[in-house]
Amino acid sequence: MQDSLLQYFGESEITFDNFVIQTPSGNVTFKGEPVKLEPQVFTFLLLLIRHKEHIVSREEIVAEVWSGKTASDDAIRALVKKLRIALGDNARAPKFLKTVPLKGYLFIMPVEINFHQGDWWRSKYVFYAFGAVLVIALTLLIQSQFGSFQSKDLTPKREVTSSLITQIKGSEVSPYLSKNDRLLFSHQGNNESYLQVFAKELGQGAAKRLTWADADFTNGILSADGRQAIVTRTDESGESIVLFDLDDKLNLVSSQTLALDPALLTQNIAALSYANNGKSLYLYGQAKAEDGNASYGLIKYDLATKSSRIVTLPISAEARVVAAKESADGRMLGVLANHTNSAVMVILNQEVGEVVVTKTLPSPASSFVWSPEGESVSIASNSNTLLNLHIQKQRLYEWTGLPKPINKVISQCAEYCFVVQELGQRSVDVIERPAVFQSIDYMSTAQFANASVDFFPSYFNQGEGVYFLSLSEDKLQLNQYLNQGESKAVFNLPQSDSIESMVLSPDEQSFIGELDRRLFAYSVKNNTLRFLNVPEANPSNPVWSLDSQKVYYRTAATTAASTNSTEPAQWVNKIYAHDMSSNKSELIAEGLVFLKPLDQLKWLAINEANEAFFVADSLLFAEPVFNAAQLEEQNKITEIKRYNTNNFSLLNEILYFTEQQDEQTILVSIPINQEAPAENLQSWTLSGSMLLPHLDIHPDGQKMLLVESALNQSNLMKVDGLTLAPLQVRQVATETP
Repeated sequence: MQDSLLQYFGESEITFDNFVIQTPSGNVTFKGEPVKLEPQVFTFLLLLIRHKEHIVSREEIVAEVWSGKTASDDAIRALVKKLRIALGDNARAPKFLKTVPLKGYLFIMPVEINFHQGDWWRSKYVFYAFGAVLVIALTLLIQSQFGSFQSKDLTPKREVTSSLITQIKGSEVSPYLSKNDRLLFSHQGNNESYLQVFAKELGQGAAKRLTWADADFTNGILSADGRQAIVTRTDESGESIVLFDLDDKLNLVSSQTLALDPALLTQNIAALSYANNGKSLYLYGQAKAEDGNASYGLIKYDLATKSSRIVTLPISAEARVVAAKESADGRMLGVLANHTNSAVMVILNQEVGEVVVTKTLPSPASSFVWSPEGESVSIASNSNTLLNLHIQKQRLYEWTGLPKPINKVISQCAEYCFVVQELGQRSVDVIERPAVFQSIDYMSTAQFANASVDFFPSYFNQGEGVYFLSLSEDKLQLNQYLNQGESKAVFNLPQSDSIESMVLSPDEQSFIGELDRRLFAYSVKNNTLRFLNVPEANPSNPVWSLDSQKVYYRTAATTAASTNSTEPAQWVNKIYAHDMSSNKSELIAEGLVFLKPLDQLKWLAINEANEAFFVADSLLFAEPVFNAAQLEEQNKITEIKRYNTNNFSLLNEILYFTEQQDEQTILVSIPINQEAPAENLQSWTLSGSMLLPHLDIHPDGQKMLLVESALNQSNLMKVDGLTLAPLQVRQVATETP
């Protein structure tokens, strides 16, 4: 076993399934019985576990197992076979070791690693052994003279205390605490439509409101002295970054919109933090210019010169930066980025321009803070735990003793003290109500009063029943409700809170949906779920064909920029048709973000400018691949921004969907087989409350299903007395070596 593996695992106990590995001794047991592994096989197993979060290549295996010497493909295959035999694994249905063709091998079984302290006894110097003997002898002598004594646990016992900082009715969003204890947060009152900015001194009860516009203000940050605030403003004209100057009493002195470089950032902009010198900002955003060029990244913005530069990070293009913050002395920059099911914490030394740590975390995360000394960062993960990454040791630990689950960590106020945001429970409910386009005063409708988050409702069996998804703390399940009052769970989906759509097929035999950026199909008849084999990543907006045999979906990606060109990558939106029988996809359109069949002759198409058109079937399939440039202006209907798959319902040749206007949800209808359909648009106001883009109209046109979202209270809290658990790391995820 090479030194790199020995140094990483040290003295540890590794467990997975019923196997236990002890290092550095190399003892391996299965259900308590010893398992014999050849040295090379044992090293290969540790290598797979060490780099569990990525595919281990042939080159890595040769470098570690054969110390970089030559090894044939047959030798590697023999090594893999020996490990499979030892673990009882099956190459055709792997439980432990998955072969990734042309790439390498991946260890897929969850692993727990207990790192132990006490490395001192391994020292090769006899002095330590002699010292230990001397201590024992002195102890025995004292006991013989004065009698025995009881040993005491010298570990300090701390009592965890907590106190609320905010108790405003509603929900606190994007809280930020300056170094001089000034708090900035966004808040939406129960009777208001927008998120507004508030500021307060941490030790005072009253807060001051800074904004009153018809816009949402989020992602606020404060300068170190609390005299400046930066927030993201979102209104009808788009997004912008606004700077507020405050006086000693938190009164608003002035405001200005920052002039950002449009080549870098134009939308989805978030201010992450001030640089330590107070002269620069760290921003993150996405941009798509009119010519289709796209830019992503962490931006450092100079407030004086108004210049911007991209901070290069060792993360994948799919990762989204959620936090960036300098250490107290300004030497280090920490950056937290999320993937679909994990996160990565990057620490850069700004003095030398080098990456110090790149650590993969076992789940996505929301925020992080530096310790006062800058030796570690504490990270609030989406699994409601507070992790700690020690920079020098490059190991993860966990803070224990939190009295409540948390959503974010705001600051570390002392060695064992943190300001955190409580985890607020989402209130998302399916509601059934009389259809607004009918004049109905009296009607019985189903009421779904569940503690879970309920969404994606669909009528079935001629409207006699309703399907909907329910998300609770421990499960994601498909529920079935019948008009007789019976409600039951019919299928448990893989646990996730990243599900974007779920649509019932016209024949009511299957569902298609998006789960963790993958398309899945659930068979009602067979009660089985499978993921679709699609040619490109991040498929979205799946729609059924009229005969329930195909699924149409969108992919959006950037083309790789040419190495010989300074031009950035290009956005490409594509529509594929997926045959459910053969599990194969075929490209049918480009330049569209949504495509839905309405009848045998007509389709709904939405281009990248959110313009909706009716498209004849003959035009759509006149060429092998349809291009958005072929859309005919005379068939333009309206602008549709909420093109979520579940937001459309077709009944009696009328298409219904919802839109947001002036913070109200509007139901819009369009006849699909009348001339000049744009002139026949109708709309009704549904509610002033927040309605998600989930809609289904009852087959008799008398009722409709909607999904309502309500804000729950989520306070800020100070917690002191937490304990760091240094001896155990659960499901250790590996980092870039």
